[in-house]
Amino acid sequence: MTNMSEIMSKKISVLDISIDNFTAKEAMREALVYMESDLVSVIELVTIESLMELGTEAELKEEIENFDLILAGNKTILEAAEITDHKCLRETEDKTFLKMFLRYLARKHKRVYLLVESEEEGQKMFGHFEEYYRGTQIVGMAKVSAKNRADDMLINAINGEEVDCVLSALSSPLQEELISKNRNVMNARVWLGLGKDGIPVAAKGIGGGRIGQFFMKQIFKKVSSLCTVLLMMAVLTLTGVSSVWAADEVDDTVKQTLVTTAEGLTDTIIALSDEDIENYTKSSDEFTVGAMTAWAGSKDEVGALKERTGETEVKASDDGYTVTVPVSFEKADANFVYIFDASTGAPTSLTVDVQYSMAETLRRAVMNTIMGIAIVFIVLIFLSFLIYLFRFIPNPEAKKKAQAAAAPAPASVAAPVEAAEADDTELIAVIAAAIAAAEGTSTDGFVVRSIKRRKSNRWN
Repeated sequence: MTNMSEIMSKKISVLDISIDNFTAKEAMREALVYMESDLVSVIELVTIESLMELGTEAELKEEIENFDLILAGNKTILEAAEITDHKCLRETEDKTFLKMFLRYLARKHKRVYLLVESEEEGQKMFGHFEEYYRGTQIVGMAKVSAKNRADDMLINAINGEEVDCVLSALSSPLQEELISKNRNVMNARVWLGLGKDGIPVAAKGIGGGRIGQFFMKQIFKKVSSLCTVLLMMAVLTLTGVSSVWAADEVDDTVKQTLVTTAEGLTDTIIALSDEDIENYTKSSDEFTVGAMTAWAGSKDEVGALKERTGETEVKASDDGYTVTVPVSFEKADANFVYIFDASTGAPTSLTVDVQYSMAETLRRAVMNTIMGIAIVFIVLIFLSFLIYLFRFIPNPEAKKKAQAAAAPAPASVAAPVEAAEADDTELIAVIAAAIAAAEGTSTDGFVVRSIKRRKSNRWN
């Protein structure tokens, strides 16, 4: 590392800001030392324009003096300090240090978080990495503005990604304010402030990679700040993927991207508070609302997080990818199952599949059985009671039938029977024969005219 006397001898002052007049190799040596440190080191590439923006910020100027390495972002800075060394001027104009540092990030597969102010600037950054520095792991990206700053949420997102380098392409004094305020709470090795003029420009823009196109589209959607955090976490491992997603097989790079994205989203969702979840459900993003609903319905069942267990699985189908992230909780394990659209790479849904133990499964089965039986009995009791109440309902038809049955029947009139007449004739003959026999005569001598039965049984 360069000793203090050498550093002081290489200092130049421009607009009351001390700038390190290092060659690209000297600056790179310092940066490599910073990359091995556990504390965040700040490297700033300044321009005349950015220094002028800081002109009235006396307190902020004092903070900038504590930055670890301040380098000239263009040769105008050196010319203002009357530096005539052709090598320094050429390296500054060619951005030699920046190219060396970015090649180092790509070669070592370092994890980088990007900060920009607009979609266009983000496209330039993505395109440059996709074209020239594919080995770099872009683990997150956020759009930051002076009006809508959410420093705590941004720092939490950065800290959750084990970032090696934060690459900031923000205007002054926003860039300097952000790092000065949050330096002590940021978990990163290097903050490299490029400024808006230091944004690398790619020859092909963002490139043809569908994953990169999707995430660039998603990250800049005009949604709530809470939803933006989820989208930031979804922009993971974008290492310049240009291959088309196949339905029958998963490319290794695509698979790694899916795995990292799903795992990052899972960690972010689990860490959300109840208030955050409630705010997320008000988002206009369909996936975010669905994810929050799924997690809210399972959060209390699984309990506190223990660890992510097992290997994340990726399965391809004709219309998308299914990514399963196994997670262990205190009460029960759960699988976070994501569906990604094959054509766009967008996460379309999340299901939280709780993995119950055998004992818990049996307990739930017994409880469900008991509940089912109880419901059946309750319904039967209700129906019986309902049928019982029918007896108190008036029935006009039944009343009429009862009245008709209670009425006296009319007396029947005996009809004359011819057989009775036949019986009287025979009786007359019998009586006449009996009388004739008693008197010793024949029946020719008398005639029985009629026989009438008296009403009384008494004989007179």
